[in-house]
Amino acid sequence: MHLFDFHEGSVGMDGRTFDPRPGYGFIKWNFEGDISSTLQQNGQSPKFKYVWCNDVLEHVLSPHLFLLNLRRALSDDGILFLGVPLVNPLSFPKLQTRNNVFNLFCGFRSQDHVNFFTFSTLKHTAEYAGFDVDGWYSPFLPGKRAPMIGVEPATILVLRKSPDFNYGPKAYKILDENGYLRWKDLVT
Repeated sequence: MHLFDFHEGSVGMDGRTFDPRPGYGFIKWNFEGDISSTLQQNGQSPKFKYVWCNDVLEHVLSPHLFLLNLRRALSDDGILFLGVPLVNPLSFPKLQTRNNVFNLFCGFRSQDHVNFFTFSTLKHTAEYAGFDVDGWYSPFLPGKRAPMIGVEPATILVLRKSPDFNYGPKAYKILDENGYLRWKDLVT
């Protein structure tokens, strides 16, 4: 849906099949597989300067692994724009009800969402996947690092790769030089 707003030559990826306009590429990707090999198999560079990911993270089974995949697809100075619907405190009780009328509306409670984020949990999820938060945009208060007032329906984080990212010393896995998770050698 956003691909045609970008410069000609941009590449879109989705789990569904689309027929792109001439001048734009499209790759079917299941969001769980390795992004680098999928890009290379389709004749694309495995590294991008900019990645726009909007309304996807709430649909994937493992947000952490998905973000690590996107991290691998970014150049070292690349930027990830990550848009996600947010759970706000006013509608949180609706998560605990089965109100069919509410399910018809868009937003965080959409029927096919499997993950839910507040601004805080989204920020931490991105940081734990090796990103630094460079800014965020609110639909109500536009501007870099606009203060979140707590009831926004969505936000877009502006993320850069954290150059010194490592898992904690007690973690069982590490990121190798190519950005893949590997089991740590445990000293017993």
